[in-house]
Amino acid sequence: MSTRAQSRPSKRGIQSIEVGGRLLQVLVERGTPMMLRDLAAAGGMPAAKAHRYLVSFIRMGLAEQDTQTGRYDLGEFALRLGLVGLARMDPVRLGAPVLVDLCDEIEETCALAVWGNHGATVVRWEEPARAVTVNLRTGGVLPLLTSATGLCFAATLSRGQAQPSLSRIAFLTASVPTRTYLLDALRVGLRELGYVEASRSR
Repeated sequence: MSTRAQSRPSKRGIQSIEVGGRLLQVLVERGTPMMLRDLAAAGGMPAAKAHRYLVSFIRMGLAEQDTQTGRYDLGEFALRLGLVGLARMDPVRLGAPVLVDLCDEIEETCALAVWGNHGATVVRWEEPARAVTVNLRTGGVLPLLTSATGLCFAATLSRGQAQPSLSRIAFLTASVPTRTYLLDALRVGLRELGYVEASRSR
């Protein structure tokens, strides 16, 4: 075997990590907490095997289990990984100095949000020099229809992108055609206005 062949890095991975990673992929794609049996089935493995992976993921902070419902979801460390990845995206990186300038100009708390698996997610925020009370936090998800930021996303997202968040909104219990009409009317109105006032989102 040549020296060049010996120095070539191996492409072999760790299969167990790839197998267990399917559970995290399912949680990301479904965007909602899941029962063990459903998560295991979607990940293509027996429930007992999935449970062992989830125990390790919980210890690492990649997953968490609701003690009341028993459902599994992404953990705090998984969310932190996602936020770090988002922060390194060009739109977020380029928007950061603009956020600082806007905060200085209007002397109000300003936040930068992106659309994540659970909705409008705060990835950065700036406080003005004056004392204010802030209930924002990095990683926090803002309501789709009851926050100015959420409404901005509602006006620009496709119906397919917004539907998972709309499905979790309790008061939208009307039929599908009615929900579609309400969302379309909202989007048209917000696009014509071009911005959303905080008072309009309450």
